Parts: sequence; C-alpha cells; structure tokens
Amino acid sequence: MFRGEWLVHVDAVNPQDPENKIRVQLLVDESEVADLQGTPRRHQPATGWLRVSLASKAKGLAQVVLPQPAIPVGESMFIPDRLVKQEAGT
Repeated sequence: MFRGEWLVHVDAVNPQDPENKIRVQLLVDESEVADLQGTPRRHQPATGWLRVSLASKAKGLAQVVLPQPAIPVGESMFIPDRLVKQEAGT
C-alpha cells in the first residue's frame, strides 16, 4: 500500500443467494472514503462510507460500481438497496 491508500473491507450480497454475504476487499485512495468513524490503524479498522456509483436497483438489491476493482467481485458488486446513501451536494 502507498501513503494515502487504504485497504477497505465491505460485505457484498451474493445475487444468486441474497442471504449469503461475500467478503470483499479493495485498495482505494483515502478520498474515496467518507464519514469515517475513528482513525483506522493496522488491525484496528474504522467504519465509514465508500464512494461508489449506482448502476441499478431491483428486487431490494443495488448494483454499485466500485472506485477500484475488488477481490473477489471485480469492478461491481451488489448490496442491499437500503444501504445506498446519496452524498450531499450531488
């Protein structure tokens, strides 16, 4: 990792089995994280919002495009649509 780059972990929804979560990780620029709760440190993560682009919503799921490709989902993932929050001023 480089200075200003963060390892982010998020839970995605398996679209074939919405009851199961997929643990996703990606490296992003710190500017891609908003409303951070605390200061992240090694082995001490902090909660925040990852900036993504909304691709679609259907059947309670939202497909979002990530700022960087992620393991194991690639460039996009599904999350419950109730977790999508529009950033102020956009």
